[in-house]
Amino acid sequence: MAFPRLNQWSDKVYQAGTTGGFNVLRDLEKELQRAIPDLKAYNIGLFVEDDLKNVMPIGWVYMDYGHLDYETVESFNNAVGLRYGIVIDPSGHLKIGDNFIMIMPKDYREKVKAERKRAFDRQNQEAMNAGNFVPASDPRRAEMEEGAREVAEKGTSTHKVQVGGEPEGAVADEAKPKKKGWGKK
Repeated sequence: MAFPRLNQWSDKVYQAGTTGGFNVLRDLEKELQRAIPDLKAYNIGLFVEDDLKNVMPIGWVYMDYGHLDYETVESFNNAVGLRYGIVIDPSGHLKIGDNFIMIMPKDYREKVKAERKRAFDRQNQEAMNAGNFVPASDPRRAEMEEGAREVAEKGTSTHKVQVGGEPEGAVADEAKPKKKGWGKK
């Protein structure tokens, strides 16, 4: 397929963006906290309706028009709303496009992160212990569990299996591939 012809672009530029302009994902929290100083104690998140069932149980709440100290919707729009494209839905929740603006106290967010880390560490420990199963009737149980734990903690994916009584480094003759026909003299 050939490249488009150069004359397909006109001399007139119809639309151009600016670099470094307002980016809602990057700048909304900072700009809202500047416009509404009481928001400095909160993290601000943007979530679509499908996300709400997952984020509300961990502490995110709607940012509502009622949280703000503006007497009228027009005064809100003049100060904040129209500047950032924020609208108020029929329930009074603030939105940008399809995203609800949600808030969570910063100190509570740190607690959520710490609890997630504890859950992650607990899950990793359980996964490591799952590979350490040795039947209770095995006379070398403690030794085998310790060896399995060491292997799991090293993070290695290679394991050496040695049958009791087999000399170190021995390889059974049956395991070696046999050459057939080619090059025999």
